[in-house]
Amino acid sequence: MRRWLLPLILALALLSAEPAGAIVFAYTRISSNATTVVKVGRGTLFSITINTRGTTSNTATVYDNVAASGNVIAIIDTTASIGTLIYNVHVETGITVVTATGGAPDLTVASD
Repeated sequence: MRRWLLPLILALALLSAEPAGAIVFAYTRISSNATTVVKVGRGTLFSITINTRGTTSNTATVYDNVAASGNVIAIIDTTASIGTLIYNVHVETGITVVTATGGAPDLTVASD
């Protein structure tokens, strides 16, 4: 085996590995007006990213539930701007996002 090949393989393996203690979140992309169950059960809502703004009074209502009811975590005006909203909040029942009214935004919801 060539002398340079093993160090190269080891370096690539280290670069592709997650850092020790890294927190990895699952994600759900929402791109239409709908009721979307993002997570079932306890966990953490880390962030919601507005990738593309909604139009005409569009909102995203976020619930700590597996249905479009119960404890409201946030009501987001998706027409205001793009960007990432950090929540980092614990949920007991689950995460449901309802996007409604006007043109739908493109959202990414990160949770564990």
